[in-house]
Amino acid sequence: MNGRVGVLLAGVLVLFTFPQRAAAQWVNVGGPGGCSINTLAASGTNVFAGTDQGVFVSTDSGASWKPANSGLPEGARVACFSVSGQGVFAGTAQGVFVTDDLGATWVAAGSGLPKDVGVQCLAEAGP
Repeated sequence: MNGRVGVLLAGVLVLFTFPQRAAAQWVNVGGPGGCSINTLAASGTNVFAGTDQGVFVSTDSGASWKPANSGLPEGARVACFSVSGQGVFAGTAQGVFVTDDLGATWVAAGSGLPKDVGVQCLAEAGP
């Protein structure tokens, strides 16, 4: 038993003596200022940020951001996204909305859902 403990201690000592750096490093790319981000979705170099103040879009992998709220209720809290092909679906406190033009226009997509149902999670199903 003492031999196993010694090997274990030697292994731990080696790990702490020769720490290895992680290959990947996080890089701050900024983001929409003045608000907390609730959810993110990406499609190629396009990134969507859902906030308590609507949607912000970056078309350059997060280097710059612009608001993209045309068609969303004023002050829409965006809780989640789902990307399906060219469409991006946003779950909000007022239901589901979809855009196919990078957030330039959003339209209600919650046909059949109760009025003003809060959507907290979306998922894509099928091919």
